[in-house]
Amino acid sequence: MDAKHRHELQENALADWLGNFIDQVRPYVPVLIAAVVALVVGVVGWGAYRGSRAEAKADAWRLYSDAMVGGMPTPALLEQAADEASGTAVADWAALTLADSELWQASEAFFADRTRAQQSLERAEPLYKSLVGASDPWISGRARYGLARSAEVAGNTEEAVKLYGLVTGALAPLAKQRVEELKSPAAVETVAWLAESQASLPGTGAGDGPAAEGGQLTPDDVLMPAPEGGLPSIDDMLKKYDTPEESADEEASEGADADSTPASEDVDAEADKPEADTDAKPSDE
Repeated sequence: MDAKHRHELQENALADWLGNFIDQVRPYVPVLIAAVVALVVGVVGWGAYRGSRAEAKADAWRLYSDAMVGGMPTPALLEQAADEASGTAVADWAALTLADSELWQASEAFFADRTRAQQSLERAEPLYKSLVGASDPWISGRARYGLARSAEVAGNTEEAVKLYGLVTGALAPLAKQRVEELKSPAAVETVAWLAESQASLPGTGAGDGPAAEGGQLTPDDVLMPAPEGGLPSIDDMLKKYDTPEESADEEASEGADADSTPASEDVDAEADKPEADTDAKPSDE
């Protein structure tokens, strides 16, 4: 068999194989075409999704920045940033900042309006709890610390101590220090009084009172416990600041004033006596 004949045989075998292959694949051609199209669409769609996601994150960071302008966070913008970038770092930071803002408002309003303070705590605690499992250790630690602070502001010292013990990361030393402070007798007494007292100032809400009438709140409006034995007078308070020398000088001055009073009266009495008549004639003997 010459080379030419062998080449013809090989071409015939290849043609037969291709024909058989096409016959076998022909029923699946529509499926293959659909798969290729789907793959192309998927790649294009994924690219578009990533682009929109990145744009959404950038918008959320801009909202977060706008919310922090002016020193005081803007709750509405923080909520919008957290909603629009859910599942991202910016959403966690927005939620954490919002929770910190609510906790700060609760601590500020604790004496002025106990109801408003409780409402702020109720808004802060769910936000902190949602961030305890955050992938960022700093955010997770901050969330645990915020929960402990919320319990402390609410007057629940035992819960606060327990939650402070769960704080990890950079805030752990600060939490440990706070636990030691809360266990001190003075802190226990103060927290117990705060929890039991009715220290809401009148008129800070929708009711009556000096604030509702445009007046100024004074320290007398806060129900503080009076010391045992009553309040000291101004004179009693000033006496403890007198030095021994000043006290001696004051006593000596008071004694000198007492001694000089009779002497001055004698001088005045002598001055009031009628002068002797120098022109009177001697009596005749």
